[in-house]
Amino acid sequence: MANPEHLEVLKSGVDEWNQWREAHSDIRPDLFEADLSGANLSRANLCVADLSMTILRETNLSEADLSEANFLGAILTGAILTGAILNAADLKGADLRWADLSGAIIIRAILREADLGEANLGRSYLREVNLLNANLSGADLSGARVIETTFANNDLSSVKGLNTVEHLGPSTIGIDTFYKSGGKIPDVFLRESGVPENFIVSLRELGLTLQ
Repeated sequence: MANPEHLEVLKSGVDEWNQWREAHSDIRPDLFEADLSGANLSRANLCVADLSMTILRETNLSEADLSEANFLGAILTGAILTGAILNAADLKGADLRWADLSGAIIIRAILREADLGEANLGRSYLREVNLLNANLSGADLSGARVIETTFANNDLSSVKGLNTVEHLGPSTIGIDTFYKSGGKIPDVFLRESGVPENFIVSLRELGLTLQ
């Protein structure tokens, strides 16, 4: 359960919370299993916080600092994370369906087995992000900037905006992702991710038609 003192300060408002964090920089906030559904936590300093198993349905976390926070198994369906900082955050197994992560900064975050179905990642920045086994069905990556991100065992066939992704360097596209997507991945996305042209041609010859 969440630390009652930490939860009480957070519920007092973001300004008071951020002041408390500044005065107690040595404390790791314990919000384990807290129900913060619908709360306005915009611009809150939640870095290194334990938010595992929390309920954050439709919670406003826009521009919040969530660096190194633990969201293991958290429920963030419909949460607003526009412009949030998620550097080194652990979101393994988190439920992010319909979440708005547009413009979010996501560096070295763990999104293994996370559910990002219908999530908006438009214009986000993804660097060294681990997406192994993540559900990306219907997610929107329009205008996202991506580098050194791992797409492994993902179905990208229904992901929106792949042909508009800006690749700032190579990423890893697993062979399991090719097959799971049935080849329905824009070739420009593959090519700019660093997939060799001869490999793309080979995939076409195997019947995995690329767009």
